[in-house]
Amino acid sequence: MGAGGAGAGDRGCAGCHRAGTGEPPSAGTDAPFVEGVDISEHNGTVDWTTLAKSAKFAFIRVGYRGYNDGALHADKMAKENLKAARKAGMPVGVYFFSQATTEEEAQEEARFVLETVRFAKVELPLIIDYEYGYNAAGEHAGRLYDANVSKKDTTRLLTAFCDTVTADGYTAGVYANSHFYISKFDAASLPKGTLRWVADYNSAVTYTGDFDIWQYSKIGKIKGNGSKYIDLNRWYLGGS
Repeated sequence: MGAGGAGAGDRGCAGCHRAGTGEPPSAGTDAPFVEGVDISEHNGTVDWTTLAKSAKFAFIRVGYRGYNDGALHADKMAKENLKAARKAGMPVGVYFFSQATTEEEAQEEARFVLETVRFAKVELPLIIDYEYGYNAAGEHAGRLYDANVSKKDTTRLLTAFCDTVTADGYTAGVYANSHFYISKFDAASLPKGTLRWVADYNSAVTYTGDFDIWQYSKIGKIKGNGSKYIDLNRWYLGGS
């Protein structure tokens, strides 16, 4: 993950009341949000016992679709991270880095996620991470960027992922940056109960709709992380 928001904002938390039904790990706090992280193989070997002292939840990447070859790949650390997180008592969900350009591909990605978590205890939502890839020069690139999928069709394929996940008894969610939430799909048309997770590295979220989780930093530092930086997130607990 790591797609930024669009433009500066001064909205504060006006739209941060929960949009979905995935229950945040809020026990023991009366704060407006809980802090959490998202983890992939790029975070190296994580000391989950140490990490769990600071983070109250984690979303673990289980796989991705190559933004050049279009093939599905498992995250190399997914199984180890899922096992270690559970041992440390960390509430976990999972995400899949999508490059789907059709409903059929989104359903394929959802089935990949469901198969991966089949024997893992995952109590938080299963997320489709929808964002462009980047080339070596730091420019948007890859099959999703090149496909220029319409807003209507993007909404349909995200819905296809979510419907496949919920049909198996899980809560589904969509991760995207503010620009995508504003311009690339219709969040209001996503299935009822879909968790909305917005990435925006400004002082406030520039997307003006309801959301559940705000990824506010991609250069966070926290004890237990196995790499230089880690993504930081706030999961809001109640209405604003």
